[in-house]
Amino acid sequence: MTAPLDASEISEATLHRLFDWWNEARGAERYPARSAFDPMAEPSLLASLLMVETADALEAFRYRVFGTDAADAFGEERTGKRFDHIRLPDRNEGDVLTGYWSVYRDGVPHYFPNRPIAQSRAYAGYSRLLLPLGPDRPSGGPSRILGAFAFFPRR
Repeated sequence: MTAPLDASEISEATLHRLFDWWNEARGAERYPARSAFDPMAEPSLLASLLMVETADALEAFRYRVFGTDAADAFGEERTGKRFDHIRLPDRNEGDVLTGYWSVYRDGVPHYFPNRPIAQSRAYAGYSRLLLPLGPDRPSGGPSRILGAFAFFPRR
């Protein structure tokens, strides 16, 4: 099981704002319901936002939202696509997808800091925050994963 995330670990302001919202929305619950999240409440996050519909297998997870900054950085619009139908331009990106599985399996946030992106991309790297949203699926685990990217420009 993944250890709970300490907010002080998150160094990017955008991701910290999202974590603070999530933490406040959940109150005493393990995680908040999807209905508690209004993406228009934080318009500055929209371009970097993602939302994933979970399933019983990682390859069947589906991006419901994939922000424009994320699509530009990865060279692919992933909204509506299942994980088994996305291109993984970085040979290690498959390892990155397992972060989604840990959020689903453990029901706790996952912070992935300072990940480099392939040289052919517009950004040098990114950090990502993934947060579980309810309600739980019948087989257990959150029904949605909310997240955001913070991208680092090339110098």
